[in-house]
Amino acid sequence: MKVTKIADDEFEIRADHEELVTLNNCMNEAINGLSVPDFATRVGVEREIARAMLELITSSLSPAKVVYRR
Repeated sequence: MKVTKIADDEFEIRADHEELVTLNNCMNEAINGLSVPDFATRVGVEREIARAMLELITSSLSPAKVVYRR
């Protein structure tokens, strides 16, 4: 995985398929699998925003390669 700073508040992330699947699975567990009290305070965004980010990542992956989905 490579993270490049584009501007003060903008980054570009390059990841291979395995890295993206790992990120997808970790986000899925945090959003849907674990009970996270005060999600927005702990994570920094509302659960709905995190869920939209997860859906973007999930839709980018080949369905056959996604190990775990909600």
